[in-house]
Amino acid sequence: MIPSTYIEKYNKNVVLFVSEEYKFKDKNQFEYKFWSDDLNSSRYGGGNFQINNHRLLLEFTDESLTNPKSTSISKDTSIAGSSQNFYQVHVKTYSGINLASANIFLTNLNNEIIEGITTDMNGMTEISLSKRSTPDLLKVSLIGYEDIIFEINDNESLNLEVTLAKKVYGTRITNKRMEKRIKFKDNSVIIGGKEYQKVTVADNK
Repeated sequence: MIPSTYIEKYNKNVVLFVSEEYKFKDKNQFEYKFWSDDLNSSRYGGGNFQINNHRLLLEFTDESLTNPKSTSISKDTSIAGSSQNFYQVHVKTYSGINLASANIFLTNLNNEIIEGITTDMNGMTEISLSKRSTPDLLKVSLIGYEDIIFEINDNESLNLEVTLAKKVYGTRITNKRMEKRIKFKDNSVIIGGKEYQKVTVADNK
C-alpha cells in the first residue's frame, strides 16, 4: 500500500468541530487522530495495520507519533517606491480547508504587537504598514493548531501562504486491536462505512 493520509470527507464550505484522520505509512505503520472541540473526547494513537479480504486490522501500540508541524511558503512582493509594506496572508489546513479567525500578529523581537488582525471566511487577510513601522516577526495562531512564527526582513512586502497542523490532544489509544471493513475508491477510502478523502501531506513516512 502506498503511504497515504485520509481525512474524513465533508463539504469544504462547512466549519468543522470534529475531524478524523488515518495516516498509513511505510512498513505497515499507521497513525490515527480524532479531534473534537470537546477535547475530552479527542483521541489518537498508532501502531501496525494489515489489510486482508477487505478487512482493516489496526493494532495500537505505544510507539511515538510524529509531532505535527505548521509550514509556510512566502513570496517577496515588494513594490518599488512604495511608502508602505503589504503583508498578505492565506491560512489553511493540510487538507486545503481555509481557516477563518486565525490570529495574525506583527511584532518586534520583544513580542510587542505592532499590528494584529484575523483572517476572513476565506482564510485571507492583508495588513499594510508604513515602512517606518518595521516588524521583526509575523505570528499565526489558532486554537487547536500549532503556531508558526515567520521572520520578516526590513522593507519587505510578503505574500504568505500558511498551512497549520492540528495539535495532538486527547486520550492516547494503546494495547488495543480494532477491525473494520475497508474499500478503496479513486481518491478516497471507505472505512467502517465512512468515507475519507485522500490528501497530500508533506511526510507520510
